Amino acid sequence: MKDLPILKYINEENKDIRIVLKVAIKTAGNPNTSDYSDGLYKAFDQLKGLNTTFYSFSVGFVDQSEKIDEYIRTSNVNNLPWSNIEGKVYGHLQVNQDITDINSPADLMKYYTPAEE
Repeated sequence: MKDLPILKYINEENKDIRIVLKVAIKTAGNPNTSDYSDGLYKAFDQLKGLNTTFYSFSVGFVDQSEKIDEYIRTSNVNNLPWSNIEGKVYGHLQVNQDITDINSPADLMKYYTPAEE
């Protein structure tokens, strides 16, 4: 395994892998999610295409002034939602392998949840 590129390892050797992709998008206010839908769908589709045992795709839209590195570092280990950031979060998107009706950017963005004021 140590000499195999990771994608070759996943595709040819071992699908019993858990992949969690957590992304923070910094914005200067409430995001126009349609501006991000194509890129987010491409990332999601790549993740889904790995056909691993488990995958999760989480995107938080946060204020551009927020420091999110500590949240990203600890959120998966401690199972912290985007609402746990001590700053401005405009909304989030959370999907995993159990959601099977995502076939387009519009389908993916149906899972976007604006933050409560």
